[in-house]
Amino acid sequence: MIRHFALILPLSLATALHAAPVEQGPPNVPEFRPAFEGQTRIDEQISGVTPKAEVVATGLERPWGITPLPDGGYLVTERPGRLRHLSEAGTLGPAITGVPAVANRGQGGLLDVTVGPDFAQDRRIYLTYAKSVGGGFGTAVARGVLSGLRPGASQHSGQFCCGQD
Repeated sequence: MIRHFALILPLSLATALHAAPVEQGPPNVPEFRPAFEGQTRIDEQISGVTPKAEVVATGLERPWGITPLPDGGYLVTERPGRLRHLSEAGTLGPAITGVPAVANRGQGGLLDVTVGPDFAQDRRIYLTYAKSVGGGFGTAVARGVLSGLRPGASQHSGQFCCGQD
């Protein structure tokens, strides 16, 4: 283990000393400042992988998080604060009601979504989102129960019930 570390450390340092930072454009939120000089700069890494983009749905506003549903389809978050159901065929349902109010400012909004480990039995989902806290903003987690979605139904709507705990 120590031999591996002794070999990796000099190689990592040599790479870091000889690599140039990747050119970046202006910050997307100018009022956010790095904690130290060069914080947001990283050396370019060539993977040899060519990404492929495929449109699976249209009509979303700033989609941010996506999670597959065990019975088919997906839940998708839109940063302004909407949670949507996307069928396997690409049909986008209306906004699901009951989602907590989000602070849709800067990089904040409705962020990620995931289903609980026993979703098939209890329909529990979890959301992360930005919320207003004492004159500022913070990241919060909501837990709730998804109801109203019926696998295979042509109407894709539902409700999200979120408690205070």
